[in-house]
Order: sequence, then C-alpha cells, then structure tokens
Amino acid sequence: VKNTLIQIGIKEDKIEVIYNGLEYNPNYIKKELGNKIIFGFVGNIDDRKNPLEFMNFIEVAQRIYKDKEVKGRMVFGSVLDEKLFETLQQSIKDKNLPIELLGRVDREKMQEFYNSIHFLVLTSKKDPLPTVILEAFNNGIPVIAHNIDGVPEMVEDGVNGFLYNSDDDFERLISKIENIYYQQMQINANLTLRDKFSNSLKKKKLEVILFHTVR
Repeated sequence: VKNTLIQIGIKEDKIEVIYNGLEYNPNYIKKELGNKIIFGFVGNIDDRKNPLEFMNFIEVAQRIYKDKEVKGRMVFGSVLDEKLFETLQQSIKDKNLPIELLGRVDREKMQEFYNSIHFLVLTSKKDPLPTVILEAFNNGIPVIAHNIDGVPEMVEDGVNGFLYNSDDDFERLISKIENIYYQQMQINANLTLRDKFSNSLKKKKLEVILFHTVR
C-alpha cells in the first residue's frame, strides 16, 4: 500500500502506516508437536489466496512425515472461483489427502479452529497485511507464509513461523519443523502481536498523529 502511494506521487515522509490492531490475548492453548501435526488454511477460494498450494503443502508434509499423522483444515468464507473449488475437491479426493473442508466458520468459533491446528499456512500470492496472521499469533499459532508484500514485517523466519518463496521450498521448510522448540515459537508468535500489532499500540500511534495534526 505504501509503495503504491509513493508511485502515484505522494512523498514517503508524508505517509504514516498504522497497522491493524487486535485486542491482545495471552490465554492461548499451549501445544507440543507430537505424532499429529495439523496445518490450517483461512481464506476465500480464489486464485489470489492460492488454495491449491495449501493442498500441495499437505501432500509434501504427508510424504516427509511418514511416522506422523498429518492433517489439513480449510476455512473459507466464500467460493469466488467455482472451477478452482471443483479442482481442489477433486484433487483432494483423487490423492486421498487428509484435508477437511470446513467452509464458513462463525467469527465467535474461530478460536476453536485455531485451537485445533499447530500452524497456519498462508499461501496468498498478494496480501499487503493479512489480518489472519495476527489472529493466528493472538492464539499462539505460528505462521508459515509466502514471502510477499507486508508478510515479512509480521512473520520472522524461524522465530514466530517460517517464510517460503515458492513451493520448491516445501521439503526444506517442512524438514525444519521437527527440529524447532514449538512452544517457544508459540510464545514468540503471541508476543509479536502484543509488541507490534496490539490495539493499544495502534491507539497510541493514532493519538500521536492526531495530536501533531491538531497542533
């Protein structure tokens, strides 16, 4: 968004970026990586959200983790591309992949979804600042995300999740997961929300901007 504003002629020093904020919640469910690893997807079914890449991710993870139970759970608010959805359904069936298509989940029940997964996988091709990453962090869920747009400002590789550049990275990335201290990564994810993206920080920045504007 900032780059777009600069491209249309607005000077960089005149732009103030205020990130989305969430009410910080430290009371997330602490987990361990045992014999079951569940990966989650949240987004519409369209080309920009790239759900087929999530399916590919689960396929690679299942192949690598032969001694573990690997599952995928997909929440999607809207099916914007019916043909893509049909391809997704058919491919899951043909490959016999353990992916559960949950469809729309009410906002008040999303915490149950986050409590049921170990990682959120964000496969979007473009996404300036995905709020879904903040929701995951607020529930102590590390994020595996495509290294695009504003995502690297949120996800720090190996700290609160992992970044990848293409699906060629999946084998390398998935192999690293077994060697992490998962609970520390959960802590880091939750603290990222508190220290960088909480509502209180957003309010303070707004107050500073408004104070200087009024003066």
